[in-house]
Amino acid sequence: MLAVPVSLSQAFVAQLVQGNLPEQQRRDFQKWFRFYLDFCDKYGSKPELTASFAKFDEKLQSKGQSEHHRP
Repeated sequence: MLAVPVSLSQAFVAQLVQGNLPEQQRRDFQKWFRFYLDFCDKYGSKPELTASFAKFDEKLQSKGQSEHHRP
């Protein structure tokens, strides 16, 4: 799995904490964040583009990932 830069990871977690999400949800979001960054790295997508997330979601659907288990 791709190593997430510490500064990016810390900023992401800070946003989750600021949103007052329960601990389990924060862990889930962190997991999906890593999966998303891995996807972008593997397929040459830019993570900051909305189109990249749409491609990520399409990939999850093609693998049979239910909407309930997707980010």
